[in-house]
Amino acid sequence: MKIDSISSPYSLSPLLASAALLLSLALAGLALLAVSFGHVLGSRQLAYYAGREGNYEVYLTDVGRSLVTNLTRNPGEDTRPSWSPDGEQIVFYSQRDSRIDVHIMNADGSDLRRLAQTGNTGKYLYPSWSPDGEWIAFASSYQRDAGIYLIRPDGSGLHRLTTFRASLIVWSPDSRRLALMADCDNNCDLYVVDQDGSNLRRLTRNGVFDTYPSWSPDGEQFVFMSNRDQSLELYTLSLNCDEKQLGGCDVHRLTFNRDFDGFPVWSPDGQSILFSSDRDGNFEIYTLSVGCIPKPETCAASTHRLTNRTGSDLSPVWSPDGSQIAFIAVQDIYVMNVICSGCPSWRLVGGVLSDQTLAWRP
Repeated sequence: MKIDSISSPYSLSPLLASAALLLSLALAGLALLAVSFGHVLGSRQLAYYAGREGNYEVYLTDVGRSLVTNLTRNPGEDTRPSWSPDGEQIVFYSQRDSRIDVHIMNADGSDLRRLAQTGNTGKYLYPSWSPDGEWIAFASSYQRDAGIYLIRPDGSGLHRLTTFRASLIVWSPDSRRLALMADCDNNCDLYVVDQDGSNLRRLTRNGVFDTYPSWSPDGEQFVFMSNRDQSLELYTLSLNCDEKQLGGCDVHRLTFNRDFDGFPVWSPDGQSILFSSDRDGNFEIYTLSVGCIPKPETCAASTHRLTNRTGSDLSPVWSPDGSQIAFIAVQDIYVMNVICSGCPSWRLVGGVLSDQTLAWRP
């Protein structure tokens, strides 16, 4: 009912109209309050995998209403979902016919089909969709040739990108390059390679674990975690570097507390880095301002703790617009806002694995 309809000869009585107006205002206030706590964002969704029904399945959860949909419903293992950039499709690993292959389906679980054989007999890294939507990268021992492969979403164009299998694949924001975490038998090093397989560069070479690279939005540098200074800390590395020197590219250390600081993710606006740390006794979620990178000694002052819970908070990821964060606490998915001071987090669902990356729908 429009407010100006109160004066109409066919309107409710003045008393009822006033009550209706007050009710409308009250509902508007409640709606505004709900927005501040993030509970009316029904269009926002997360994909993840869980074993709550006896085997691993890919699920879709509505952030605003905590609605859960099982997308795969398959006796085999369905894991590691990754969204297409338009949010219309999901690529994932599925164990059907006693083999783990790359499968693809629509966002509602329809039109499911096998995209590529991998030859894998165990669980590997996530298949990774390029930001321009043109390619999907995945690890495989396809036809006995281990490596990173690219394939188009329609199943065409399969080709081998590297002769080694990486433990993590991350596309650059412009889809022209891929960051790889590889050689993880005794240590891990970071590589970068062009989308066509050229210009393969090994950026770190120091016998330690350099892991979990996250691109800056401008594609000029990584943030990553490393134990090169005994404890796991956060570092940045510029791609405009000399990787052939002893130890690889020069890096800048951002955290200095001899506790675990890890799983960094650059914010969509490029202004913050999200990470998990146990510096305060158990794992909590933190951010630091990238403005401190030129002077790393100032990073401690720009670091802010976002969660304060008794359990471990891990695997944080930004929403596509950077206004919310999803993370895993023990086996529960939580979401929180970052646009208001002191915003609480709320539990979505339970029964998930804590060592996975949650996937926001674009």
